[in-house]
Amino acid sequence: MKKKLLTLLPLLFILIWINTKTAHAQNSSFTYELKEDNTAKITESTATGNVAIPSEIDGYTVTEIGSKVFYAKSGIYTISIPATVTTIGEWDYAFSYCYSLTSITVDAANPAFCSQDGVLYTKDKSVLYNFPCGKNTASYRVPATVDHICCTAFASAKYLNKLYLDGKDTYWAGYTFYNTGQMTVYYIPGGRSELYAKNHTGNGRSNESDSLYPKYRPITEDGKEENGSTGNGGNASGNGDSSGAGNNTGNNQPPANEKIKVGKTSLKTLKNQAGRKAKISYKKITGAKGYEILFSTSKKFTKKSTGKINTKKTAYTIKKLKKGKTYYFKVRAYKLDKKNEKVYGPYSKVKKLSIKK
Repeated sequence: MKKKLLTLLPLLFILIWINTKTAHAQNSSFTYELKEDNTAKITESTATGNVAIPSEIDGYTVTEIGSKVFYAKSGIYTISIPATVTTIGEWDYAFSYCYSLTSITVDAANPAFCSQDGVLYTKDKSVLYNFPCGKNTASYRVPATVDHICCTAFASAKYLNKLYLDGKDTYWAGYTFYNTGQMTVYYIPGGRSELYAKNHTGNGRSNESDSLYPKYRPITEDGKEENGSTGNGGNASGNGDSSGAGNNTGNNQPPANEKIKVGKTSLKTLKNQAGRKAKISYKKITGAKGYEILFSTSKKFTKKSTGKINTKKTAYTIKKLKKGKTYYFKVRAYKLDKKNEKVYGPYSKVKKLSIKK
């Protein structure tokens, strides 16, 4: 009887530990997944009110906020970002369309991001990530250091009437000013800002007759509005369609995705390692920001049997494969366009590997 009791005790402790961990996960406001560097990426959140993103969850350092974690969430008033978070989604959607959000703050020790007046920027203020759409400010100046305003950074900024771009070469995306028909964007002529204003973000989505988008007006370098000029040239340097619903074919517009060339990589090594692992390496592509690895037990890479890994490395060890199975592998490189969206190159030739150990 004593022997049986001693045998059961370790099992009992394990069950208690599992229940404690499960309860902790259920009570948490954040769901996370582990990244390849053993840090945590927040993938979902049920937090409301004044939200403080944790620097650590279950002993794992939080380094990333996933795409759309807070997207269009109601009941969020402020968000504070810790020093550990250095990646926020693939772009700015994590905080977009939070209609009650008034401020985003960042720990001063954060190496990647900063906040100015509750507005989220990269540390060097070259990119404006998000202007909280519930921020009760009638006018705002974008610093001259900013060369890129993110995809939905000012979308639905309902209180903002005047936006001043202090730099000549600031550019933005199609939905950056979506649902801000009450707003006027003031720009300094003679640079990329003027080109974007005249082309209405270069994609024909906005024009001055569209109540969902702002008007554009030129100002002098000392911030004064130019008399007698609307500053809104429609598609004058675009495709010539005065309705603003064109196809973005102007010669002076930023390069489209298809003009970004991404070389084809090739598999260099593919080896089975002990513990049901596959070590894969591939040719480095100049200018690539990362690589996408696909592996599957299907030659056709059907969805149910295919895994996908994104990494910045040119070698990777894939774990927890099935012993006795044959896997197929292919890799492609990607670069980032001016909207920070991925532009992929062609896949490498497919190679197969049997998992024997």
